[in-house]
Amino acid sequence: MSAQADTPAPKVVPTTAARMFVEFVIPLLVAAIGLPLVGGVYLIATGDIDAVGSLSTGSALLLRLAEAVPAVLLALCIVALRKVLLEYERGQFLSVVATTSFERVGAFALVAILAQVVGVPALRAALLGEWRLMLDYTMFDVSLLLFGALLSMVGAVFGRAAVAIKAENDEIV
Repeated sequence: MSAQADTPAPKVVPTTAARMFVEFVIPLLVAAIGLPLVGGVYLIATGDIDAVGSLSTGSALLLRLAEAVPAVLLALCIVALRKVLLEYERGQFLSVVATTSFERVGAFALVAILAQVVGVPALRAALLGEWRLMLDYTMFDVSLLLFGALLSMVGAVFGRAAVAIKAENDEIV
């Protein structure tokens, strides 16, 4: 008998810790995004905020809600990442759920960056009557774009690998 047969399989502690961290962060994200959003909407709706400027109340509310969209999409990245980590914890690295969730993380990040860089500035310009669209991006936005593209690409590659492995297994059986 070999020593390898007697040793138990190692536990996947890093994935469990990462999943627990993600589950801990989700309520914090809801609070960090939701509370300022609700507060801003309340202040705009009641007229207690002076930052509305030349916008009507409805336009200011629309702009405030649109400004929250990128943050909400990034929070959805974390929720999709939780599904990936659950599958990884089970040892299902190339499952359909893991690969589609991985792609979903990248897609949410890409849509969030497009909303941040193009969507919100375009809406702000349209509401203020400044039809000159100004793209508003920082180095963080560029890195988030690259991050989202990388995750989408890796998810697609994992998805194709999962399909190939499943086809190979079906051929064997």
